[in-house]
Amino acid sequence: MGTRGVPPYRAVLTHGYVVDGEGRKMSKSVGNVVAPQEIIDKYGAEVLRLWASAVNYQEDVRVSDEILKRLVDAYRRIRNTCRFILGNLNDFDPSQAVAPADMPAVDRFALDLLRERHTVMQQAFADYEFHKVYHTLHNLCVTDLSAFYLDITKDRLYADAAGGTARRSAQTVLWQALLVLLTDMAPILSFTAEEAFLALPEALRPGLKTVFALRHQPLDPGLAPAERERWNTILALRAEASKAVEPLRQAGQVGHSLTTRLTLFAPEPVRKALDGFSAAELEELFIVSQVDLAPTEQAPEGAFVSTDMDSVAVAVDAAHGGKCERCWKFTKELGSAGPADLCPRCAAVLKDLA
Repeated sequence: MGTRGVPPYRAVLTHGYVVDGEGRKMSKSVGNVVAPQEIIDKYGAEVLRLWASAVNYQEDVRVSDEILKRLVDAYRRIRNTCRFILGNLNDFDPSQAVAPADMPAVDRFALDLLRERHTVMQQAFADYEFHKVYHTLHNLCVTDLSAFYLDITKDRLYADAAGGTARRSAQTVLWQALLVLLTDMAPILSFTAEEAFLALPEALRPGLKTVFALRHQPLDPGLAPAERERWNTILALRAEASKAVEPLRQAGQVGHSLTTRLTLFAPEPVRKALDGFSAAELEELFIVSQVDLAPTEQAPEGAFVSTDMDSVAVAVDAAHGGKCERCWKFTKELGSAGPADLCPRCAAVLKDLA
């Protein structure tokens, strides 16, 4: 300022005071000082960087072992999400990518989610709201991907024909998801982002040598607002189905959800949200072996009644048929197209591999 008359920067960001977990000023005499180097030695630099992004710097920021342990868990979830995706892209090439128009509905919805989350994080970076980046990134990994999309596409990824359109479609979404994750986590989890980026097959890295040159915008599936609203209904139905199955699982009455058959009793507008889905797609969405739809008034006594969705009930029964030893789904067609212990799909896949 003295020599040039202008500040040596374009903008200044100030943050609150760093205090302990109880909001007290750190003091050597009190013994509550947490040194950055101690955090790095114990948890690693990535967790320290994640903490700096997770706190709202506009007020006093707290740090303690308890807070850091929660962030260690969050970091592990983000890292494991990237690792899962990498493990399922080992045989994928961009030339095998499926166009959004040719994708199943759930894949187009996943792409739409990725675009929305990416937009939120990029705007948060521009606004210096780094805690929004952290929360959006964490929720994308834990809720949108791990608990939803990755969970329901495992069957396609593991059991479908390796070069089939359904599996390649899921891999296309995973590729797009990883590039979004790496783009948005690189400024914060720099070492992890670079490590994951360099672990990608070279063909999947768009001509770049480092993650810090990556500027990715995911594919646009062109979802209309009405389609997004439809998916909100479907996600709500999935949540109610999980509530119906979980108590039975905890009581030991059912094992894996694939051992079950769901009957969804709902009013016509809710059932209409599932129009156009094949039986296989509904089974994938709910991760069960069979799904039936019926009007609300047909719900039997003892069915799980939703408290969050009006006039919706769920009945959970044992799945019909026998268990496929390859994909674990139950079907009445077991052995009809090949070996006695395989469903028609798995029999066809193994026949092509022979």
